[in-house]
Amino acid sequence: MGLLLSYGYANKPHLEKIIRMSNTQRILVVPRPSLPEPLQTISNIEELVNKFGKWLQRDFAENDEDFLQIIPYILITRTVEFYGTQYFCYKRKKAGTEERLHNNYSLGVGGHVDWNDWDPTLSLWDAVEAGAWRELAEEVRLDSVPTLERFSTNLTTDLIYDSSNAVGRVHLGIPYICNSSNVLVKEIDKLEGLFMTLEEIKTIEDRLEGWSKTLLGYIENDSRTSRANV
Repeated sequence: MGLLLSYGYANKPHLEKIIRMSNTQRILVVPRPSLPEPLQTISNIEELVNKFGKWLQRDFAENDEDFLQIIPYILITRTVEFYGTQYFCYKRKKAGTEERLHNNYSLGVGGHVDWNDWDPTLSLWDAVEAGAWRELAEEVRLDSVPTLERFSTNLTTDLIYDSSNAVGRVHLGIPYICNSSNVLVKEIDKLEGLFMTLEEIKTIEDRLEGWSKTLLGYIENDSRTSRANV
């Protein structure tokens, strides 16, 4: 069973329901005043989400900077002989609805944590991880069942926040990482998927979307630190 829809759902029956149900308008947010600054270096985000997280109407949350919408953002990698580590990117085709994003590249797969992602017998952080699984299932097909882990570098910075624009100021990215040797995008009319090395990604850095540029910086920092510690 190579499809992402089979990802261990036998052991997580509430996730099967998530795939079948349409999205509601309630999404997971955390009140901005409850989080310490700087947001990118919060070390106990799981604890803070469990303590202060709440469900809010999305149309309200999109226009209120007192709340941060929690966004799992998944980096997919693979290791190839002679090439080393490669990172999955997708390029937005001209068939996409947002013209400003045409020919841009993204390093991450992700989206909002929906009310339907939450099993009330579990924690709010479990909803974040369930949302990450759902986003993967909606966007791509993988050739195997991956292990999904929090992306962290050898530095302290690992969350994604962009205060430079109104959209960025109401979202907080939680990077995850998983490994898959083959990835197929589902919306082939709108997206083109490909694996690239770090050096190749740097050649199209000016066409990366905002969060992907941040994630690229984290990858570069982690790579440099890893080499220095060898």
